[in-house]
Amino acid sequence: MLKLCLILLLSLVSNDTIRTNDLGIKAQKCSCSENSIFFSHDTRIFLKQQDTSFSQNILVPIRQLDTYAGLINAVLTSDNQILIFDNFLQQRYTVDLDALEIYNPKIFKLTTSSQLAVYDDFLSQLYIINFLNNKIENKIPLQNFSNIKSMDFDGMNIILLSDDKIFKITPLQQLKPVIQVPNAIGIAADADKLWVLTGKKLILITKNIQKHYILNRHYTQICGIYNNLPVIKAIDTELFQAITQN
Repeated sequence: MLKLCLILLLSLVSNDTIRTNDLGIKAQKCSCSENSIFFSHDTRIFLKQQDTSFSQNILVPIRQLDTYAGLINAVLTSDNQILIFDNFLQQRYTVDLDALEIYNPKIFKLTTSSQLAVYDDFLSQLYIINFLNNKIENKIPLQNFSNIKSMDFDGMNIILLSDDKIFKITPLQQLKPVIQVPNAIGIAADADKLWVLTGKKLILITKNIQKHYILNRHYTQICGIYNNLPVIKAIDTELFQAITQN
């Protein structure tokens, strides 16, 4: 049975409320798309969709993972490889980052059915990689930004969180500021919506309008958007979905 936790919404516009539903999932790493939740425990990965679920053991420690519509699922491993799985969690491709001279990957994001973006923390550079042929297609310098800690893709732009500043990289590779959010620790983008997590607050930004939701407890990660609503991870590894009500 899902646990319901009422939380207050601070808004200058309305008295909307939000609650969080326990999804019954414990995860060390997590990523969500509209119709799937991709998560891991130790060296085992899991893909949960509406009516099906799959799991796979990859034998090596997992640093990060990501999903693209549940159809493509990727894992960054401790031996500096990105493993690409299909929607049945069968491995299809391997990207050897050492061979591409990317030695300090901090974060990555699937951006299309054939591409992913990898941020190298030491070189302050973003690499666009075609994982079908294992080649770097572009390099985008990010020396003017520091401490990049979250990255997402809104269907058109790559969105990055650098300290308290959120900016985007357009399809023409222009860097444009989006907004500054104090104490931001994670972002999740979906078309014209941007969710920002600050630990005990969720902020929804859409069409330059902000809504602030005070959470009932501390959350450590925003995993993505599932069924049009954000999934957040508690410090004890439980996954919750934030559900807005008007």
